[in-house]
Amino acid sequence: MENGKRLAGLILLPCISIALEMYIPRIDTLIVIVLLLLENREYKTLVCMLPLILLIQEGMGTQHFGASILFLAAFFALYRLLGELYQASTFFFISVLSLGLGVTRLSLNWLFSTLQGYPFDSVEALHEGLLQALYIPVAWAVISYCRQRARHEQQQEQ
Repeated sequence: MENGKRLAGLILLPCISIALEMYIPRIDTLIVIVLLLLENREYKTLVCMLPLILLIQEGMGTQHFGASILFLAAFFALYRLLGELYQASTFFFISVLSLGLGVTRLSLNWLFSTLQGYPFDSVEALHEGLLQALYIPVAWAVISYCRQRARHEQQQEQ
């Protein structure tokens, strides 16, 4: 039963993320899935989900072509670096991580606009970076609350 709920969550969360990307374009909503898998130390699942996440990101066009790989690499680097400095899975850690990812998003927009010959709109890029920085803590808090509530209900059933 536990594996069924876990599998349902792994299917439902990307579907919700894709729906959110339709309403909040140009931000990476799937990065929260990677964050949750890292927090839970589910590395096998993470390895299986990464190609799916990359294909979805490149296909939806939320970033310049090829920037999704660099964004995920920057996420892993920031997670590892900040994990050494702060205790992971705290709101402060998630907030600092999301600010770093917002700056990364802004930098990648500038880099790929320059490399691919597109005009760089600094206001739009700043807007996207801020949305990315604000999205992650909110999504993480909502999902963490849901996970705690599910654990509490499971403990009450036992």
